[in-house]
Formats: sequence, structure tokens, C-alpha cells
Amino acid sequence: MYVRLIYLVSNDKLPNDDFVKGIDSALKNIQTWYRSQLDGSTFILHPEGVRIFRADVEANYFKNNPNGADKAAWGVKNCEEVAKRVAGARFLDPTSIWVVYSDSTGWGGQGGSGFTCMPVDDLYGLIGKNRDNRNVNRWIGAAAHELGHAFGLSHSPNYIETNNALMAYGWFENYPTRTFLSNEEKAILSSSPFFYKDGQSVLGKIIDNFYYPTGWFELRENGQWYEFKYDNSFSAKFIIVSDNVDTITLFDDKRNLYLLVPKSDGMAYFSIGNKNDWKYAFKISR
Repeated sequence: MYVRLIYLVSNDKLPNDDFVKGIDSALKNIQTWYRSQLDGSTFILHPEGVRIFRADVEANYFKNNPNGADKAAWGVKNCEEVAKRVAGARFLDPTSIWVVYSDSTGWGGQGGSGFTCMPVDDLYGLIGKNRDNRNVNRWIGAAAHELGHAFGLSHSPNYIETNNALMAYGWFENYPTRTFLSNEEKAILSSSPFFYKDGQSVLGKIIDNFYYPTGWFELRENGQWYEFKYDNSFSAKFIIVSDNVDTITLFDDKRNLYLLVPKSDGMAYFSIGNKNDWKYAFKISR
């Protein structure tokens, strides 16, 4: 599982080599920073590095094309749709986190659900040429913040007390030396399938898995089953309480939830607090 880097060039613009170098340098910096916060664990960048894709629209399209009721979100929504068409990038990708930079302007970067997109203002920031703020670390910090959202982190309540929290709303000036992740945020990332330590997943090797419409389950070599959502909004741990010929029964003690799962494609059922009152949960595929 990788973090993939995309530089989206509008069809009325030319590629900028400095932008490519800026993206590459920034994400390697962020990779190191997350490692320092997580006791050696961090994400893996795709070996292809920064890939350049030609957009099928002009730069003004991103901020001006109507896309939903929230005009402020048109830029990132249009960015996601264009990046999906030309590069395969998308929200809710179970195998990749997508970091997309567009050479368009007039909108603000956002991240979430495995995807983040940022405009040319951020690209100029990464190479020290943003006219409003020439502090490169401020723009690397912004990318680290949006990537945090892509990994499933929310805005930190610590912004009420300090602007040093990475996930505080809109504060990136103190990155990297004074910025931090909260213990809760560290726990979330330490249960993420996108984080590795010494080349190995923090969760161990995958032994078995199955998928359902909004997420998937994995059995890791430690004997623990993990549930993940495609939007990275939720994860849970299950233990095996019974293993029969055709089904397994899993248990999540935090929710007092039992899950009856077939060993082939089929219907899964859940029960709260006991294994008697089973209700339909979802259809699974393997």
C-alpha cells in the first residue's frame, strides 16, 4: 500500500520541473516527520515518484466549474474528478493514498477519505515562491496536515490551546520542529494498513481478507482481525471466537459486537451482546 504523488498539468499550461522537485522533497520530508512522531513507523511512497499527468481541462475549470452546493469545494471536487479520469486517482481507494497537486488557482486544498488535492499556490509555496508566504516549511506543513486528513485524522482540538498541533485548523508555521501528533492520532495511524516500520506493516502480514460495500477486513499474522473503512474514517479490532467448517465468528469487545462471516462469498450477520439474535450486516466477497 502506497502514497502516490500526482502533478496535474492543465491543458493550457506547461509542466514545471521545479514543482516536481518541490513535491518530491516535501513528501520525503513529511515521511521523515511522521516517522519521528510514530517511533519509526511511516508511510511508503510509491517507487514511481511524482508522476505528471495532463489534465483534459484548462486551469480555470477547477475553480469555475459548478460541482455541488458548496462553491468553496468546487476546486477540490473538480480536481478529484479530473485526476480520476486521467490518472486513476480517487477517494476511497483501499490500496493507495493519493496526493494530487494541480497548477490551477483560486481554491483551497483539502484532504480526506484517502485523497488530497492542493492548488498551484501550494506548489509555489513548496519552492519558496508563494508571494504571500515564502516559508517553505509552512507549505510542507500544510501538505502534512491534508495528508493526515487523507489518513483519516480529524482537526485536532489542541488548536484551542496551541497552534503546534499538526491537525489544528490552519496553523502550519511551526512545522516541523514544534509540530506534533496527539496520542489519539498516533493510535489511529498505528492501526492503519498504510504505515510500515522497517519495511514491514505495523499490523503484520495479511493472512486472509474479505470485502464489503464500504470497507474490508484483514486477518494479520498476529491472529487479529482488523476492519477498515474505505474513507479511513474508522478501524476496529476483532478476535476469533469460533471457527467452523463454513463460517467464522468474530468479536469486537469495544462495541460488544459479534460478526458471523462465511468462508466464501455470501451474507454476514451481526449480533449485539450475544450470539442468538442475528441480523443481516452486509454481503461479503473474497
